[in-house]
Amino acid sequence: MSLPQSSIIDQIADHRDELLNENRHLKQRIKRLETAGNELRNCASYIGTVASGEGSVIRRTQEAIESWDKEAKP
Repeated sequence: MSLPQSSIIDQIADHRDELLNENRHLKQRIKRLETAGNELRNCASYIGTVASGEGSVIRRTQEAIESWDKEAKP
């Protein structure tokens, strides 16, 4: 038994919407991973330098690693 053409079109449209939604979520995740990776790279560039206060390289690096770990594990 074949489905009516409108039913097939609806199924295709629903699947397209699911794929578009998944694509949006993946793009957002990639952006978060890029942000965390950029911060790790930035912190690594300060290794061996003296830093203090709220901009502490150690604190920023720990936060960047936590962000990376959170995003890197699906």
